[in-house]
Amino acid sequence: MNDTNLHIVAFNIPYPPNYGGIIDVFYKVKHLHQLGVKIHLHCFEYGRQHAPDLEKLCTQVSYYKRRMNLRHLLSKTPFIVKSRVSDQLIDNLLKDDAPILMEGLHCCSILQNERIRRKKLIVRAHNVEHDYYRHLAKAERNLINKLFFYWEASKLQKFESYLYIADHVLAISKADYHYFKRKYGKANLIPAFHSEEKIAIKAGQGDYILIHGNLSVKENIAAVLHLSEHVLGQINHKVIIAGKDPAKEVLKACEDLPNVALIDTPSFEEMEQLIANAQVILLHTFQPTGLKLKLLNSLYRGRQCITNGLMVRGTGLEMLCHIADTPREQIAAINHWMNIPITEERIAEREHILLDAFNNRSNALKIKELIK
Repeated sequence: MNDTNLHIVAFNIPYPPNYGGIIDVFYKVKHLHQLGVKIHLHCFEYGRQHAPDLEKLCTQVSYYKRRMNLRHLLSKTPFIVKSRVSDQLIDNLLKDDAPILMEGLHCCSILQNERIRRKKLIVRAHNVEHDYYRHLAKAERNLINKLFFYWEASKLQKFESYLYIADHVLAISKADYHYFKRKYGKANLIPAFHSEEKIAIKAGQGDYILIHGNLSVKENIAAVLHLSEHVLGQINHKVIIAGKDPAKEVLKACEDLPNVALIDTPSFEEMEQLIANAQVILLHTFQPTGLKLKLLNSLYRGRQCITNGLMVRGTGLEMLCHIADTPREQIAAINHWMNIPITEERIAEREHILLDAFNNRSNALKIKELIK
């Protein structure tokens, strides 16, 4: 095989591209395909249907069951890794000499196989996973789940040492890049791939605040509950909370606030319109890990973006947002920016930064160079 072939091992089926890391995987596949890379996509499946649309972008698509056996919890290997072990995957990867790109530490059981190590091995680091799981534990209220996240974080920290075997680690944020470079002596900064091709900010002024994200994810649930309790009830502006599969805690919080409307699982097109028509996008996180794709979407399409410091830490996007950390600061920022249209100068600043560092084509070219 020539050097334009690439195996990509995905932690889930990357279609439809409607949440977090899956968005990064799908648009990476799309833009590598556009550069002529012949992609052999390997997907672990759980909770999603096989996706014929992927066959338009890939030379081959293979599926493997994720083995959600509770006995894996007793293993020294992290559950997210142990449940994605497949002998069939190894056999398929060994059929040729093409490089392998593993999506996340989730897919890195491959690195334990000595036969694989003769190939060029690349790991896409979506987070510093043990940090991410520790933050999940802190946000978790259920004691059993909290213990699981802490235990998984401990195992992930030990398992991460397998990255020494990889030829390249592709970090998603500047903070993660410095971490992997310092610890393993090898890292490449490849920011998140995403759906946006150009800046699409509407002129004029909106009349509502938008909070958006996957509302079944613990991190986002915690953020919504915090904002509902400390910020949203203290302002007179209309608020829309929109996202996938809202948890019952989110539903209850929205019911209790008369100025808040909830949109359950909007379509891709509907979410684009919600972002574009809002006056303020309010983003809050308790996890300074990775890079939040909802931040990129908001900056490409939204008007005024108010975030806390943790949301933008190490992303290089700090200067494009209005930073407000405490509830008092957030309330003041909302009341101020709800009345101020975004300027042409501000849009030009976003265009310069976003189309440079977060350009899908140029980042795909960097990966293509690595696999030669």
